Amino acid sequence: MKLEAVSIQNFRSIQDVTLEDCGEFNVIVGKNNAGKSNIILAINAFFKSLNEGKFIILNPPIGELIDYHNYSLEAPISITVFFQLFPDEMDGLIQDIRDESPQAKILIDYIEPELRLAVTVEVINAPDQFAYIQKMVLCKSKSLMTSDKEFVFSILNIYPRDAKKLVKDFSRLAEYDIIDILKSDAIDFASKNTSLPIYAINLIKQISETKVLYLNERRKSIEEFEASELLKFKLRRGEAQKLRTIQDTVSDFLGVDIDVFPTERKILGEDPEAELDVDQSLVQVNGAGIREALRLILDYELNKPDILLVEEPEIHLHPALETNMMRYLKTIGQECQVFITTHSTNFLDTAEMQNVYLASRNNATTIQRINVEEAEQSIPRELGIRLSSLFMFDRLVFVEGVTDEQVFRKWASTCDVNLAQASVGFVPMGGVRNLAHFATEATINFLTKRRVSIHFILDRDEREDAEVQRLSTRPGAQAKLIVLNKRELENYLLSPKAIAQFIQFKHQLVGSKENKVVEIAEIEQAIDTCAEQLKDVAIERRVAKISCPPIRPNRDAVLNSDADISLIDKLKEEYNRQKQQLTQLEQKLETIVQEQTKLVESDWATKKRDLVPGDLLLDKVCQSFGVRFKKEKDSVRLAS
Repeated sequence: MKLEAVSIQNFRSIQDVTLEDCGEFNVIVGKNNAGKSNIILAINAFFKSLNEGKFIILNPPIGELIDYHNYSLEAPISITVFFQLFPDEMDGLIQDIRDESPQAKILIDYIEPELRLAVTVEVINAPDQFAYIQKMVLCKSKSLMTSDKEFVFSILNIYPRDAKKLVKDFSRLAEYDIIDILKSDAIDFASKNTSLPIYAINLIKQISETKVLYLNERRKSIEEFEASELLKFKLRRGEAQKLRTIQDTVSDFLGVDIDVFPTERKILGEDPEAELDVDQSLVQVNGAGIREALRLILDYELNKPDILLVEEPEIHLHPALETNMMRYLKTIGQECQVFITTHSTNFLDTAEMQNVYLASRNNATTIQRINVEEAEQSIPRELGIRLSSLFMFDRLVFVEGVTDEQVFRKWASTCDVNLAQASVGFVPMGGVRNLAHFATEATINFLTKRRVSIHFILDRDEREDAEVQRLSTRPGAQAKLIVLNKRELENYLLSPKAIAQFIQFKHQLVGSKENKVVEIAEIEQAIDTCAEQLKDVAIERRVAKISCPPIRPNRDAVLNSDADISLIDKLKEEYNRQKQQLTQLEQKLETIVQEQTKLVESDWATKKRDLVPGDLLLDKVCQSFGVRFKKEKDSVRLAS
């Protein structure tokens, strides 16, 4: 199951806020004291309350007077988490309900796969401090349960007065007696009988098994424990690869090398089990920035949580290291859900603004999800600063999009090329159409004066050699422009072995129980077959490039003409010129089609995999095996 949304009421600075549409990497940004940390603290409290799989929690992690909004005990603290259930989880739940509650058949028929599970934990202080699961329901997608119409199937509902009665009994009962107490009409279960549904118990057990790692802003320094854990990897048979993976990760993102050794010297009169070195020096003598960044990486790599909650990961980091830490957190977001709070605009990549939330506070904390159009205006204005990490690198590589950067970084890591140590930064241009904007003489001269090496990397698309040659001279002698030999970056991802592994990964991602091994030969055949199907597309794109040039009215010709005619006549003359251009193109269409078809045919036998659009080819191949390839998300997965 995946966390999709969180709704919080009456907790510290929060009266009522909701984080909607949570994704893999979620950033909560705002000024000091806006209440950012209270949001991830509430998420942590929810899972910590349920980590023993109980419906009644006698010692909740929150619930002191200070935890209540405006110190008022009149309303309980309420935290509702909305989960997306994967297909196999939803199928299992429906089957469990059907087996245990045959009388609920009519309601079961209304349970659709897109419904999400909402679980509400309430915390009460008076007369005794405790928490309990107040509600478990299946509700409509995007629903926040503001009305009863929004939920479809009620799994569990406990009223506060009944919870208080249960708490009195729970405090004096053994664990095995608790189920007997729950056999009560005071509790409303979906099955409408007087016993605790097994499917409700199973759901809470699933949630309790979610591994959550919460790192607050006051993080402990790296100590003997971390060094000892790494040393175990080094010394145990079969676990050395785990240490190498962590070492490679640290090297890629921090630009330093770490190693661990049995101690050879005493520290403060003690004899630690292991010592951790960073670039051949004890970790304790390294700078605060490296220690903080290393602390975060080790916390994740040694714990491998399902959800990672981090307060201000930028603490003690300079801008370039902030950027690398952001890349690391986004990378692990493919394996676990990440929620961070930050003041730093280095964590706000405008190409990936889908899950950035702006926290503000007047009388209470409010949350606004920032969209792409508002990002550059709202966030800097709220923080009082502007984005400014562009010139922290010695080498800048301008690429067409964020996906290109991710793929190049993944390839560099695979080839043991340390971009962090080489101080290489990437600038996504948002497409080749923006090349002129980024490759201006003033920009290149400014960066060159700062001794920044500049490279531009572009897709070949439908360009012929002569056009590539002209394009390569555009930035001038102070920058280098590279045009790919194949049509686009995705054409370099056509590795049958990698595609086979990617297809298996995609099946696992959607919860498929089928574990069919895809043969390399099948992939090879699929690539050739699908490439043939895209032959016409390759020709059409070449024809469209030639036959659809930009034709614009010449404003200067109209305004600066010496002809002694009226303005209307000047405009008509300009329009006629454009019509003539279009007519000439129309007359050449058949010739253009024939020429481009001949060009494609001449190279097709040996270069068809290079000529067709790579993303379309990959998607067609994947569809042959029941999955899809989405360029924005899957290119970096395939590159790994």
